[in-house]
Amino acid sequence: MDKVYDVAVIGAGPAGCMAAIQASKSGAKVVLLEKNKELGKKILLSGGGRCNFTNNTSPEEFIERFGKAGNFLRPALSVFSNQDVISFFKDKGLKSRIEKDGRVFPVSNRAGSVLDVLRRCLRQETVEIFYNFRVQRIIRDENYFCIYIKGQNILKAKKVILATGGVTYRATGSSGEGLDIAKSLRHQIVEPTAGLIPLILKENWIKKVQGIALDRVKLIFRAKNKKIASGIGGIIFTHFGISGPLALDLSGLVAAELKKQQQVSLFLDIFPDISEQEWDKKLIGLFKDRGSSRVKNILSSFLPLRMVDTLSMVFGFDTACRASQLDRLQRLAIIRAFKKIVFTVKGTLPLDEGMVTQGGIPTREINPKTMESRIIPGFYFAGEIIDCSASSGGYNIQQAFSTGFLAGRSASYG
Repeated sequence: MDKVYDVAVIGAGPAGCMAAIQASKSGAKVVLLEKNKELGKKILLSGGGRCNFTNNTSPEEFIERFGKAGNFLRPALSVFSNQDVISFFKDKGLKSRIEKDGRVFPVSNRAGSVLDVLRRCLRQETVEIFYNFRVQRIIRDENYFCIYIKGQNILKAKKVILATGGVTYRATGSSGEGLDIAKSLRHQIVEPTAGLIPLILKENWIKKVQGIALDRVKLIFRAKNKKIASGIGGIIFTHFGISGPLALDLSGLVAAELKKQQQVSLFLDIFPDISEQEWDKKLIGLFKDRGSSRVKNILSSFLPLRMVDTLSMVFGFDTACRASQLDRLQRLAIIRAFKKIVFTVKGTLPLDEGMVTQGGIPTREINPKTMESRIIPGFYFAGEIIDCSASSGGYNIQQAFSTGFLAGRSASYG
Protein backbone atom coordinates (compact mmCIF):
# COMPACT_ATOMS: atom_id res chain seq x y z
CA MET A 1 0.00 0.00 0.00
CA ASP A 2 1.46 3.37 -0.96
CA LYS A 3 -1.41 5.79 -0.45
CA VAL A 4 -1.03 9.46 0.35
CA TYR A 5 -3.63 11.35 2.40
CA ASP A 6 -4.05 14.94 3.43
CA VAL A 7 -4.81 13.94 7.01
CA ALA A 8 -4.32 10.67 8.89
CA VAL A 9 -6.19 10.38 12.19
CA ILE A 10 -4.89 7.70 14.55
CA GLY A 11 -7.46 6.41 17.02
CA ALA A 12 -11.22 6.15 16.49
CA GLY A 13 -12.56 7.20 19.86
CA PRO A 14 -14.68 10.35 20.29
CA ALA A 15 -11.74 12.69 19.58
CA GLY A 16 -10.52 10.77 16.54
CA CYS A 17 -13.96 10.35 15.01
CA MET A 18 -14.77 14.04 15.43
CA ALA A 19 -11.37 15.05 14.04
CA ALA A 20 -11.81 12.85 10.96
CA ILE A 21 -15.35 14.11 10.35
CA GLN A 22 -14.34 17.75 10.60
CA ALA A 23 -11.16 17.39 8.51
CA SER A 24 -13.08 15.66 5.73
CA LYS A 25 -15.93 18.19 5.94
CA SER A 26 -13.32 20.89 5.34
CA GLY A 27 -12.27 19.21 2.09
CA ALA A 28 -9.30 17.06 3.09
CA LYS A 29 -8.70 13.47 1.98
CA VAL A 30 -8.83 11.69 5.33
CA VAL A 31 -7.98 8.24 6.64
CA LEU A 32 -8.94 7.03 10.13
CA LEU A 33 -6.72 4.31 11.59
CA GLU A 34 -8.13 2.14 14.40
CA LYS A 35 -6.28 -0.67 16.18
CA ASN A 36 -9.52 -2.46 17.14
CA LYS A 37 -11.92 -4.21 14.81
CA GLU A 38 -14.59 -1.57 15.51
CA LEU A 39 -15.01 2.09 16.37
CA GLY A 40 -15.56 3.70 19.74
CA LYS A 41 -15.22 0.85 22.23
CA LYS A 42 -14.76 3.29 25.09
CA ILE A 43 -17.82 5.29 24.03
CA LEU A 44 -19.93 2.17 24.49
CA LEU A 45 -18.72 1.85 28.10
CA SER A 46 -19.07 5.49 29.09
CA GLY A 47 -21.82 6.64 31.41
CA GLY A 48 -22.59 3.07 32.45
CA GLY A 49 -23.37 2.20 28.83
CA ARG A 50 -25.57 5.28 28.39
CA CYS A 51 -22.84 7.77 27.31
CA ASN A 52 -22.96 11.04 29.21
CA PHE A 53 -21.69 12.90 26.14
CA THR A 54 -21.40 16.43 27.58
CA ASN A 55 -22.57 18.66 30.40
CA ASN A 56 -25.02 21.55 30.16
CA THR A 57 -23.09 23.86 32.47
CA SER A 58 -21.68 27.32 31.69
CA PRO A 59 -18.46 27.84 29.66
CA GLU A 60 -16.62 29.15 32.73
CA GLU A 61 -17.64 26.11 34.78
CA PHE A 62 -16.16 23.92 32.05
CA ILE A 63 -12.87 25.82 32.26
CA GLU A 64 -12.81 25.53 36.06
CA ARG A 65 -13.39 21.78 35.95
CA PHE A 66 -10.05 21.31 34.19
CA GLY A 67 -8.08 23.19 36.81
CA LYS A 68 -4.74 24.57 35.65
CA ALA A 69 -5.28 23.14 32.16
CA GLY A 70 -8.61 24.93 31.79
CA ASN A 71 -7.27 27.98 29.97
CA PHE A 72 -5.55 25.71 27.44
CA LEU A 73 -8.98 24.38 26.49
CA ARG A 74 -10.63 27.78 26.15
CA PRO A 75 -10.12 28.09 22.34
CA ALA A 76 -11.32 24.55 21.66
CA LEU A 77 -14.41 24.98 23.84
CA SER A 78 -15.10 28.30 22.17
CA VAL A 79 -14.95 26.77 18.69
CA PHE A 80 -16.99 23.68 19.59
CA SER A 81 -18.83 24.14 22.89
CA ASN A 82 -21.09 21.87 24.88
CA GLN A 83 -24.09 23.52 23.21
CA ASP A 84 -22.49 22.89 19.82
CA VAL A 85 -22.10 19.21 20.70
CA ILE A 86 -25.75 18.96 21.74
CA SER A 87 -26.77 20.66 18.48
CA PHE A 88 -24.44 18.46 16.44
CA PHE A 89 -26.16 15.30 17.65
CA LYS A 90 -29.63 16.84 17.56
CA ASP A 91 -29.16 17.81 13.90
CA LYS A 92 -28.25 14.19 13.20
CA GLY A 93 -31.49 12.96 14.81
CA LEU A 94 -30.22 12.15 18.31
CA LYS A 95 -32.43 13.61 21.02
CA SER A 96 -30.90 14.21 24.43
CA ARG A 97 -32.02 14.98 27.95
CA ILE A 98 -30.38 16.80 30.83
CA GLU A 99 -30.14 14.89 34.08
CA LYS A 100 -28.64 15.44 37.53
CA ASP A 101 -25.78 17.98 37.72
CA GLY A 102 -26.25 18.97 34.08
CA ARG A 103 -25.20 15.61 32.63
CA VAL A 104 -26.47 15.15 29.09
CA PHE A 105 -27.53 11.68 27.88
CA PRO A 106 -29.21 10.41 24.73
CA VAL A 107 -32.95 9.92 25.24
CA SER A 108 -32.46 6.33 24.06
CA ASN A 109 -30.25 5.66 27.13
CA ARG A 110 -27.90 3.84 24.74
CA ALA A 111 -24.27 4.78 24.18
CA GLY A 112 -24.64 3.00 20.87
CA SER A 113 -26.91 5.83 19.71
CA VAL A 114 -24.03 8.30 20.02
CA LEU A 115 -21.68 5.96 18.19
CA ASP A 116 -24.25 5.38 15.43
CA VAL A 117 -24.29 9.12 14.69
CA LEU A 118 -20.50 9.24 14.44
CA ARG A 119 -20.47 6.22 12.13
CA ARG A 120 -23.04 7.81 9.82
CA CYS A 121 -21.09 11.06 9.68
CA LEU A 122 -17.87 9.25 8.82
CA ARG A 123 -19.65 7.48 5.97
CA GLN A 124 -21.27 10.69 4.72
CA GLU A 125 -17.93 12.47 4.73
CA THR A 126 -16.32 9.50 2.89
CA VAL A 127 -13.63 9.03 5.51
CA GLU A 128 -11.62 5.91 4.69
CA ILE A 129 -11.29 3.68 7.76
CA PHE A 130 -8.72 0.93 8.36
CA TYR A 131 -9.44 -1.44 11.24
CA ASN A 132 -7.01 -3.70 13.12
CA PHE A 133 -4.37 -1.13 12.23
CA ARG A 134 -1.82 -0.83 15.05
CA VAL A 135 0.57 2.00 14.23
CA GLN A 136 4.06 1.22 15.45
CA ARG A 137 5.95 4.34 14.49
CA ILE A 138 5.75 7.53 12.49
CA ILE A 139 8.69 9.11 10.68
CA ARG A 140 8.72 12.61 9.24
CA ASP A 141 10.49 13.01 5.89
CA GLU A 142 10.75 16.19 3.84
CA ASN A 143 7.13 16.22 2.69
CA TYR A 144 5.12 13.60 4.53
CA PHE A 145 4.59 11.63 7.68
CA CYS A 146 5.35 7.98 6.95
CA ILE A 147 3.15 5.66 9.03
CA TYR A 148 4.50 2.21 9.79
CA ILE A 149 2.80 -1.03 10.78
CA LYS A 150 4.68 -4.29 11.26
CA GLY A 151 7.89 -2.61 10.16
CA GLN A 152 6.49 -1.49 6.81
CA ASN A 153 5.66 2.00 5.57
CA ILE A 154 1.96 1.50 4.87
CA LEU A 155 0.83 5.01 4.02
CA LYS A 156 1.81 8.65 3.99
CA ALA A 157 0.01 11.77 5.12
CA LYS A 158 0.66 15.49 4.95
CA LYS A 159 -0.78 15.94 8.45
CA VAL A 160 -1.33 13.56 11.37
CA ILE A 161 -3.75 13.81 14.30
CA LEU A 162 -2.86 11.58 17.24
CA ALA A 163 -6.01 10.66 19.18
CA THR A 164 -5.04 7.33 20.72
CA GLY A 165 -6.34 8.03 24.22
CA GLY A 166 -4.56 7.46 27.51
CA VAL A 167 -3.56 4.29 29.34
CA THR A 168 -6.75 3.36 31.23
CA TYR A 169 -9.34 0.82 30.07
CA ARG A 170 -6.74 -1.07 28.04
CA ALA A 171 -9.38 -3.47 26.73
CA THR A 172 -10.73 -0.56 24.68
CA GLY A 173 -7.37 -0.02 22.99
CA SER A 174 -5.96 2.71 25.25
CA SER A 175 -2.61 1.07 25.93
CA GLY A 176 -0.17 3.96 25.57
CA GLU A 177 1.24 3.42 22.06
CA GLY A 178 0.36 6.98 21.14
CA LEU A 179 2.54 8.30 23.95
CA ASP A 180 5.44 6.19 22.66
CA ILE A 181 4.95 7.63 19.17
CA ALA A 182 4.87 11.18 20.53
CA LYS A 183 7.99 10.53 22.58
CA SER A 184 9.81 9.25 19.50
CA LEU A 185 8.98 12.59 17.87
CA ARG A 186 10.71 14.50 20.70
CA HIS A 187 7.66 15.24 22.83
CA GLN A 188 7.90 15.13 26.61
CA ILE A 189 5.43 12.92 28.48
CA VAL A 190 3.81 13.74 31.81
CA GLU A 191 3.77 10.37 33.59
CA PRO A 192 0.28 8.89 33.18
CA THR A 193 -1.76 8.12 36.26
CA ALA A 194 -5.37 7.08 36.68
CA GLY A 195 -8.05 9.66 37.32
CA LEU A 196 -11.63 8.92 38.37
CA ILE A 197 -10.59 5.66 40.00
CA PRO A 198 -12.21 3.86 42.99
CA LEU A 199 -10.40 3.97 46.34
CA ILE A 200 -9.39 1.00 48.47
CA LEU A 201 -10.02 1.34 52.22
CA LYS A 202 -8.33 -0.52 55.06
CA GLU A 203 -11.44 -1.22 57.16
CA ASN A 204 -12.81 -4.72 56.56
CA TRP A 205 -16.30 -3.83 57.77
CA ILE A 206 -16.80 -1.94 54.50
CA LYS A 207 -17.72 -5.29 52.91
CA LYS A 208 -20.90 -5.38 55.00
CA VAL A 209 -22.25 -2.26 53.27
CA GLN A 210 -21.10 -2.96 49.71
CA GLY A 211 -23.61 -1.89 47.11
CA ILE A 212 -25.16 0.81 49.30
CA ALA A 213 -25.30 4.24 47.64
CA LEU A 214 -25.61 7.51 49.54
CA ASP A 215 -26.65 10.60 47.58
CA ARG A 216 -25.75 13.61 49.76
CA VAL A 217 -22.57 13.09 51.73
CA LYS A 218 -19.32 14.99 52.20
CA LEU A 219 -15.77 13.64 52.13
CA ILE A 220 -12.62 15.12 53.64
CA PHE A 221 -9.24 13.53 52.97
CA ARG A 222 -6.28 14.39 55.17
CA ALA A 223 -2.63 13.64 54.47
CA LYS A 224 -0.08 15.16 56.83
CA ASN A 225 -0.88 18.90 56.67
CA LYS A 226 -2.94 18.67 53.47
CA LYS A 227 -6.72 18.69 53.39
CA ILE A 228 -8.76 17.68 50.35
CA ALA A 229 -12.47 18.42 50.78
CA SER A 230 -15.35 17.55 48.52
CA GLY A 231 -18.62 19.27 47.91
CA ILE A 232 -21.83 17.42 48.61
CA GLY A 233 -22.63 14.46 46.37
CA GLY A 234 -22.92 10.71 45.99
CA ILE A 235 -20.76 7.70 46.84
CA ILE A 236 -21.15 3.95 46.48
CA PHE A 237 -19.64 1.46 48.90
CA THR A 238 -17.85 -1.50 47.32
CA HIS A 239 -16.37 -4.68 48.75
CA PHE A 240 -12.95 -2.99 48.80
CA GLY A 241 -13.78 0.66 49.53
CA ILE A 242 -15.71 3.46 47.85
CA SER A 243 -16.58 4.64 44.38
CA GLY A 244 -19.21 7.02 43.04
CA PRO A 245 -18.86 10.58 41.68
CA LEU A 246 -17.67 12.26 44.88
CA ALA A 247 -14.88 9.76 45.55
CA LEU A 248 -13.89 9.44 41.89
CA ASP A 249 -13.56 13.19 41.36
CA LEU A 250 -11.00 13.50 44.19
CA SER A 251 -9.25 10.19 43.55
CA GLY A 252 -6.47 11.72 41.44
CA LEU A 253 -5.48 14.12 44.23
CA VAL A 254 -5.66 11.32 46.79
CA ALA A 255 -3.53 9.04 44.61
CA ALA A 256 -0.90 11.78 44.34
CA GLU A 257 -0.64 11.94 48.15
CA LEU A 258 -0.43 8.16 48.42
CA LYS A 259 2.38 8.20 45.88
CA LYS A 260 4.34 10.45 48.27
CA GLN A 261 4.07 7.64 50.83
CA GLN A 262 1.70 9.78 52.87
CA GLN A 263 -0.93 8.21 55.10
CA VAL A 264 -4.31 9.39 53.90
CA SER A 265 -7.35 9.40 56.18
CA LEU A 266 -10.91 9.77 54.95
CA PHE A 267 -13.59 11.45 57.05
CA LEU A 268 -17.15 10.76 55.94
CA ASP A 269 -20.07 12.98 56.92
CA ILE A 270 -23.25 11.15 55.91
CA PHE A 271 -25.48 14.12 56.73
CA PRO A 272 -23.54 17.33 55.95
CA ASP A 273 -26.73 19.41 55.89
CA ILE A 274 -27.48 18.71 59.56
CA SER A 275 -25.07 19.66 62.36
CA GLU A 276 -24.26 17.48 65.37
CA GLN A 277 -26.25 19.80 67.63
CA GLU A 278 -29.26 19.60 65.32
CA TRP A 279 -29.02 15.82 65.26
CA ASP A 280 -28.88 15.71 69.05
CA LYS A 281 -32.11 17.72 69.32
CA LYS A 282 -33.73 15.69 66.55
CA LEU A 283 -32.89 12.32 68.11
CA ILE A 284 -33.97 13.42 71.59
CA GLY A 285 -37.35 14.40 70.18
CA LEU A 286 -37.73 11.24 68.09
CA PHE A 287 -36.74 8.90 70.89
CA LYS A 288 -39.14 10.67 73.26
CA ASP A 289 -42.07 10.60 70.83
CA ARG A 290 -41.42 7.00 69.78
CA GLY A 291 -40.13 5.60 73.04
CA SER A 292 -41.61 2.14 72.52
CA SER A 293 -40.13 1.73 69.02
CA ARG A 294 -36.90 -0.14 68.39
CA VAL A 295 -33.94 2.16 67.71
CA LYS A 296 -33.29 0.16 64.54
CA ASN A 297 -36.72 1.01 63.14
CA ILE A 298 -36.30 4.72 63.83
CA LEU A 299 -32.83 4.98 62.29
CA SER A 300 -33.85 2.97 59.22
CA SER A 301 -35.95 5.96 58.15
CA PHE A 302 -32.64 7.80 57.59
CA LEU A 303 -30.35 5.05 56.31
CA PRO A 304 -30.66 1.56 54.79
CA LEU A 305 -31.16 -1.04 57.52
CA ARG A 306 -27.94 -2.85 56.58
CA MET A 307 -26.04 0.40 57.04
CA VAL A 308 -27.68 0.99 60.42
CA ASP A 309 -26.76 -2.51 61.62
CA THR A 310 -23.16 -2.13 60.47
CA LEU A 311 -22.71 1.29 62.05
CA SER A 312 -24.16 0.03 65.32
CA MET A 313 -21.48 -2.67 65.34
CA VAL A 314 -18.66 -0.24 64.53
CA PHE A 315 -19.72 2.58 66.86
CA GLY A 316 -21.16 0.48 69.66
CA PHE A 317 -24.77 1.56 70.00
CA ASP A 318 -27.68 -0.79 70.57
CA THR A 319 -30.32 -0.83 67.84
CA ALA A 320 -32.40 -3.65 69.28
CA CYS A 321 -33.41 -1.79 72.42
CA ARG A 322 -36.42 0.52 72.81
CA ALA A 323 -35.80 4.17 72.05
CA SER A 324 -36.73 5.12 75.61
CA GLN A 325 -33.91 2.88 76.91
CA LEU A 326 -31.12 4.56 74.93
CA ASP A 327 -28.78 6.64 77.10
CA ARG A 328 -26.89 9.81 76.21
CA LEU A 329 -23.60 8.07 75.39
CA GLN A 330 -25.28 5.78 72.89
CA ARG A 331 -27.12 8.72 71.35
CA LEU A 332 -23.80 10.52 70.88
CA ALA A 333 -22.38 7.35 69.32
CA ILE A 334 -25.18 7.46 66.74
CA ILE A 335 -24.34 11.09 65.96
CA ARG A 336 -20.65 10.19 65.49
CA ALA A 337 -21.70 7.44 63.11
CA PHE A 338 -23.74 9.95 61.12
CA LYS A 339 -21.11 12.72 61.10
CA LYS A 340 -17.59 11.37 61.74
CA ILE A 341 -16.80 8.01 60.16
CA VAL A 342 -13.03 7.66 59.75
CA PHE A 343 -11.33 5.39 57.20
CA THR A 344 -7.74 4.78 56.14
CA VAL A 345 -7.12 4.89 52.39
CA LYS A 346 -4.83 2.04 51.35
CA GLY A 347 -4.65 2.82 47.65
CA THR A 348 -6.56 2.82 44.41
CA LEU A 349 -7.58 0.12 42.01
CA PRO A 350 -4.98 -0.65 39.29
CA LEU A 351 -4.25 1.97 36.63
CA ASP A 352 -6.29 0.07 34.08
CA GLU A 353 -9.45 0.56 36.19
CA GLY A 354 -9.36 4.35 35.97
CA MET A 355 -12.07 6.05 33.92
CA VAL A 356 -9.70 8.69 32.57
CA THR A 357 -5.95 9.20 32.28
CA GLN A 358 -4.17 12.05 33.98
CA GLY A 359 -0.89 12.93 32.30
CA GLY A 360 0.21 12.52 28.70
CA ILE A 361 1.29 15.24 26.28
CA PRO A 362 1.95 18.47 28.26
CA THR A 363 -0.25 21.35 27.16
CA ARG A 364 2.77 23.65 26.84
CA GLU A 365 3.86 21.60 23.83
CA ILE A 366 0.56 22.11 21.97
CA ASN A 367 -0.79 25.26 20.35
CA PRO A 368 -4.21 25.70 22.03
CA LYS A 369 -5.59 27.61 19.03
CA THR A 370 -4.98 24.72 16.61
CA MET A 371 -4.01 21.60 18.65
CA GLU A 372 -0.83 21.48 16.55
CA SER A 373 2.43 20.35 18.10
CA ARG A 374 4.81 23.19 18.90
CA ILE A 375 7.67 20.77 18.19
CA ILE A 376 6.63 18.94 14.99
CA PRO A 377 4.74 21.07 12.41
CA GLY A 378 1.77 19.25 10.90
CA PHE A 379 1.40 16.95 13.91
CA TYR A 380 -1.73 17.41 16.07
CA PHE A 381 -3.19 16.01 19.27
CA ALA A 382 -6.78 15.46 20.39
CA GLY A 383 -8.56 13.88 23.33
CA GLU A 384 -7.32 12.00 26.34
CA ILE A 385 -3.72 11.77 25.15
CA ILE A 386 -3.40 15.44 26.20
CA ASP A 387 -2.59 16.13 29.86
CA CYS A 388 -5.95 17.78 30.42
CA SER A 389 -8.57 15.91 32.44
CA ALA A 390 -11.52 16.88 34.60
CA SER A 391 -14.01 15.46 37.07
CA SER A 392 -16.82 13.14 36.03
CA GLY A 393 -20.02 14.42 34.47
CA GLY A 394 -19.44 14.61 30.72
CA TYR A 395 -16.51 17.04 30.84
CA ASN A 396 -13.83 14.68 29.56
CA ILE A 397 -15.76 13.47 26.52
CA GLN A 398 -16.56 17.12 25.73
CA GLN A 399 -12.81 17.78 25.83
CA ALA A 400 -12.37 14.96 23.31
CA PHE A 401 -15.05 16.31 20.98
CA SER A 402 -13.78 19.91 21.22
CA THR A 403 -10.08 19.18 20.73
CA GLY A 404 -10.92 16.67 17.99
CA PHE A 405 -13.06 19.23 16.17
CA LEU A 406 -10.36 21.91 16.40
CA ALA A 407 -7.54 19.57 15.39
CA GLY A 408 -9.53 18.27 12.42
CA ARG A 409 -10.40 21.73 11.20
CA SER A 410 -6.85 23.03 11.69
CA ALA A 411 -5.16 20.06 10.02
CA SER A 412 -7.38 20.32 6.95
CA TYR A 413 -6.08 23.81 6.15
CA GLY A 414 -2.97 24.20 4.01
